[in-house]
Amino acid sequence: MKHLPATIGAIAARAKIEKSKSFRIDRLVAAFVPSFLPPIQTSRTLPFLELVWMPQYLMTFAMHGRRGAETAGVTVDGMTGQFTLFFAEHQVCEGAPEGESPEPAIGPDRAEAIARRAAQSWLLRYHRVRRLNIGALESIAVLRYPFWVYYYQRRRGLLDLRVMDAVTGELPGSKLKYGIVRAFQQTAAK
Repeated sequence: MKHLPATIGAIAARAKIEKSKSFRIDRLVAAFVPSFLPPIQTSRTLPFLELVWMPQYLMTFAMHGRRGAETAGVTVDGMTGQFTLFFAEHQVCEGAPEGESPEPAIGPDRAEAIARRAAQSWLLRYHRVRRLNIGALESIAVLRYPFWVYYYQRRRGLLDLRVMDAVTGELPGSKLKYGIVRAFQQTAAK
């Protein structure tokens, strides 16, 4: 098993999430909008933060073009099927990470099909490269990618979460939040 080590610590993650504009708006709305729901009873006190290792398929494709043969690294999220280019091959570590590591919801064949279609679309859209062909799949592995998940009570009785990329420090969008919730539901169903 492979994983990408987290470069952002828990204290920095909490500070960045709590300083984000959308989080502050949520807190402001919670202060002025009444809620008639009972308070949430959790085993941990809210807010709390945890590191979750989400599954992604790390793939390397052979590519052929005018300049000759080259390779391209891409990832496909194991829960949502979201495609990204991958430029951190030198940072990947062997071994299983410590913490929550859900299993992927999509299979490797479907992930490869998504990667091929999305990579070709990306090449045409952003580089207008028509003479670059995506060749054979050279390698595929499940990569565990770290995200900080911050749980808090949005308003009384409503639990919400914020997500932060533990490698780059970015606050991703709702697709990733959906993928993490789906992973939690899948793990709870087992």
